[in-house]
Order: sequence, then C-alpha cells, then structure tokens
Amino acid sequence: MRLVLVAAVALIVAVVLWRVSLRHASEAPANRGPQVPLAIVREGTVEQTIALVGRVGSPAGTQTKLAFSLSGSVQRVDVSLGEHVEAGAPLAHLDATPYALAAQQAQAEASAARAATAVASVDRTSVKLRVDEAALARQQRLYAAGVVALKDVQAAQGTVAADRAEIAGTHAQVTQAQAQSQAAAMHQQSTSYDVERTVLRAPSAGVVVGIFVQAGQVVDPTTAVVA
Repeated sequence: MRLVLVAAVALIVAVVLWRVSLRHASEAPANRGPQVPLAIVREGTVEQTIALVGRVGSPAGTQTKLAFSLSGSVQRVDVSLGEHVEAGAPLAHLDATPYALAAQQAQAEASAARAATAVASVDRTSVKLRVDEAALARQQRLYAAGVVALKDVQAAQGTVAADRAEIAGTHAQVTQAQAQSQAAAMHQQSTSYDVERTVLRAPSAGVVVGIFVQAGQVVDPTTAVVA
C-alpha cells in the first residue's frame, strides 16, 4: 500500500512538472521580441559609373530640307554632296544686289530723317516770343498811361499770338520728325537683316545628302535648296 502511495505521489509530481514545463515553453516565445538583424549606418557618397553608348542630337539618318527665307535668284551653291559641314557654315547664296540696294536706300532715308529731326528740334521761336511778350507788356503800360493807341496794343498781342502758334506748330513738326526717324531706323534694320538672310547657313553640323537647286534658279521660301 505504501508503495502504491509513493508511486501515485511521484506520478502527480511528474504531471505537475510536465504541465509547468509546457506552460513555460508556450510563454517563452511570447516574451521574446522579434529577431531583427542590426546594421551600422554611416553617411557618405556612393559613386557608380554606368557606361553608355549613344548619339547626341537628331536621330541618325534624319534629313532636314533647308530653304531661303527670302525670294530671289540663286547666286551659288557652296557645298557638294557628301560634304560635312559645321553649324553656321554657308550652304548657298542668293543674289544680294536688290537687298543691298534697298538697305543702302533705307540707310540714306534714316540719315535724312535724323537730320530732319535735329532741324525741327532747333528752338528759334522761344527767344522771339519772350521779346514780343516784353514788347506787349510795354505797350499795355503805355496804353494805360495814354501814350499809345489801342491798335498798338492789339498789334503787339497779334505778334505774341503768332509766336505761340508757331511754337505749337514746331512741337508738332518735332513729334512727326521723330516718328519718321524711328520708322526709318526700323526699316534700315529690316533691310540689313534681309541682306544677312541672302546666305543660307547650316543650322547644325551634318552631312549634305541632297542639293535641289543650281545657280541662276529663282527660288522662294517654299523651295528646298539643300538637305
């Protein structure tokens, strides 16, 4: 009987220990935090070189047909097929004679307009007006003193009025001359620009793949010259 009791107690103790071990085993993972790998962070610059092969500019094989922005007769073509040209290189010339003559005429007109403005701006009347106003004041004093007649005062008043009208007309002439001078200057700039545009230049570096005109041919802005 005693052996049975000891065996029973040992079994109970074993069961209790087994349940306690199970409970600790189930609680242990909950108490432990997640396993996170750690790393050291440092500031710095990361350099990485990537080797690429390509072409900067228009896609290979692109053709651009170029034309003059003016109408005229082709004087000469400055390039040949297959020739490599740099940006800004002359490709063809128009006969610039009519445009050069127009530019010279515009320059002469601009010079004349500037001279006319200078002449119109000369003040010749202001001094005369001051003198005539002083004479009018004198005549008015003499008339008040009974020395001169009313007609003398009226004559002086007419002279002053004429001076003032002349000054007003002069101001209008100056304004008109200045406007004409500005218009002439703008026309001169325009004609000078036209002379520059008689030369067709390459917008970028490339190879000439087409020539569509010849010397003496009349062209306009719709006529392709080279490509």
